[in-house]
Amino acid sequence: MSRKLVQFDRVQLQPGESRTVHLTVAARDLSSWSASGQTWVLGTGTRTVYAGDSATDLPLSATVTLR
Repeated sequence: MSRKLVQFDRVQLQPGESRTVHLTVAARDLSSWSASGQTWVLGTGTRTVYAGDSATDLPLSATVTLR
């Protein structure tokens, strides 16, 4: 499984505090380079998006489907 960081925001919270954070993931971030077509190609299928306070602590996740 390959993962990459495509967006982040630094948020400071006090214990027990919560906040909604909106992040935008561009289509290019979900694309791969096609050597034969010499262009970026948006992948299809299921992807899992993770969130947490570091790359080694990602307790939140959601599954999205690209069509």
